[in-house]
Amino acid sequence: MPLKQHFAEEFVQQWVKSWNAKDLDACAKWLDNDVETISSYVAKLFPDSFGKIKGKESLLKYFSFILDVMPNFTLTEPQFNIIGNTIMLSSLNGQSNEIALIGYSFSDKGKIISIKASL
Repeated sequence: MPLKQHFAEEFVQQWVKSWNAKDLDACAKWLDNDVETISSYVAKLFPDSFGKIKGKESLLKYFSFILDVMPNFTLTEPQFNIIGNTIMLSSLNGQSNEIALIGYSFSDKGKIISIKASL
């Protein structure tokens, strides 16, 4: 089911605010228990993972690790597009001053089921 503009706006506003505040409990509320993440950065840090993390708890541990090793990793100047059930977020990474491209795919229940990221 395609996402609505108001849902995407609310998600981006809340996600960016929570991420930048390092409030992983607020981020967790958006995640499906079986969320899967694929990231070039995960692959670089953990080569045996093939860039994948599966499950909410594992993803939250990864987020915590990332925020520890990159304390200035904030999302700034976010822009987004909706493609079906996916929000494509483009944001400046405050740690590296490079563009972060992140795709968040949602279930019909409004939970993130997949994250694909290039950081």
